[in-house]
Amino acid sequence: MLEVKDINVFYGAVHALHDVSLYVNDGEIVSVVGANGAGKSTLMWAIASVVPYSSGSIEFNGKPMPQRADEAVKKGLAIVPERRRLFVSLSVMENIIMGSWLRGKSEKEQINKDMEYCFSLFPILRQRLSQRAGTLSGGEQQMLAITRALMSRPKLLLLDEPSLGLAPIIVESLFAAIQRVRDSGVTILLVEQNATQALAISDRGYVMETGRVTRTGSGEELANDREIRRAYLGE
Repeated sequence: MLEVKDINVFYGAVHALHDVSLYVNDGEIVSVVGANGAGKSTLMWAIASVVPYSSGSIEFNGKPMPQRADEAVKKGLAIVPERRRLFVSLSVMENIIMGSWLRGKSEKEQINKDMEYCFSLFPILRQRLSQRAGTLSGGEQQMLAITRALMSRPKLLLLDEPSLGLAPIIVESLFAAIQRVRDSGVTILLVEQNATQALAISDRGYVMETGRVTRTGSGEELANDREIRRAYLGE
């Protein structure tokens, strides 16, 4: 579904990504793990057509990824960015509606069904519909950010640090919901510093260090690798 080939990204004179390559098959959860500053978020923004890359290529379902973020969304990609980036002054319902803004009125019935599906993932949101998004707890904001992305009916969902700053019990429920989303037919690329949780639910994974992919393998292989466990799992 997604193939990234040898992309390079610069921020001015800073070389942020060095010949990064990865692929994601239809129906997979693929994780990218690494320390803060490894280039994981830059990779996600490049895939989402927000940050330009100077060389290499990104293909989505066998075709070049559009160079505009809104066009990428139309093709079936959605991103849940790090720290959620909700419309904090709008209500929960208004944020959810914003997620479906590219879908026409003819899809109203399906949009309502998709909303109900999201409420089945995160029941607490139904109780918060009139509440301003900025007043939600961190966990509730993450649930809303995922819901907003799902309302565009993505084929590929990019999740950037969904567990950041959340309590362990909330993280566990979020990762269970992520697995349910994959089981519903949405392919997922997940960026996480929490390597334990990410690799546990991933079909495959990549390790990034200083803007480079340094290791790849199945989720189980990476989770059991002694060097990775020492570097990222605190052992």
